[in-house]
Amino acid sequence: MRVRRHLPVIVVALTLPFLMGQACPFLQPPPPSQTELTPEEQTAIEAALQATAALSQAAGITQLPVNPNIDPEEEPPVTTEGTCPVIATEASAAAEGRSRNVTINFGAAACPAAPFPGLSCSGSATGTLNRFAATLSLTFNNLSCASQTLNGQVQAAYEFAPAGANLNGTFNLTWTSDGQDIAITGQGGLLGFDRATNATTLGVFNASVSASDAAYTVGFTNVVLAYQNNPDLLPSSGVITITGPTIRQLTIRFNENSPTTGEAEVRIAGGPFFTVNLLAL
Repeated sequence: MRVRRHLPVIVVALTLPFLMGQACPFLQPPPPSQTELTPEEQTAIEAALQATAALSQAAGITQLPVNPNIDPEEEPPVTTEGTCPVIATEASAAAEGRSRNVTINFGAAACPAAPFPGLSCSGSATGTLNRFAATLSLTFNNLSCASQTLNGQVQAAYEFAPAGANLNGTFNLTWTSDGQDIAITGQGGLLGFDRATNATTLGVFNASVSASDAAYTVGFTNVVLAYQNNPDLLPSSGVITITGPTIRQLTIRFNENSPTTGEAEVRIAGGPFFTVNLLAL
């Protein structure tokens, strides 16, 4: 009889762990915080910032031969201007004078780059320019500024802006920074370079960005990056959006203090904006 009185207790004691063990797989993990970035999301932001710098440098180099003061009808067969870089053009006989071969040469040793105050650059870009059609094509050949190297191609139509040039075309670039290669491809959209402020504006531009084994789609809306007194090359305005298979959708909003403080506002998957120090990622 004594055994019978204790039997329900024994049954409960043996059954409860079993039931709890069966229930555990059905417990849902807590949702990720909307104000805390995962390591994968931090990596995505870093890749997007590197892509911003790469596109800005490509736009700055590409606009150099675009000179609104040159009349293509009166342009001499060969022209050379500048010192860092040296910009040389030569009429192409194959194109009946409407196309010119272009070389933008910073040299083997780094020199203070005219379009990028505060940076020293080496390497070159070569391609063709058609002032009649307002088109140009450049290939970047190990064009390195501040230990960040640009390779790849850009093909663009251009138009004159009040202080510089706007570009609309196809970018296929490889950007090497801190030993990591980042591939950037994008077509269409408006990129501008202001020669008075040495600032690049990524107006509306979508690009595929890949770094290591990760790939993202990065959208730029009025992102302004000025080289003047901005060694970290952080934008001073505009919005970047990032999507990818291993991250939640990220929105980064910059302000005029971002280049100085390193801080920008980030939103995760439509959640609230919160401040992130981008230099501390």
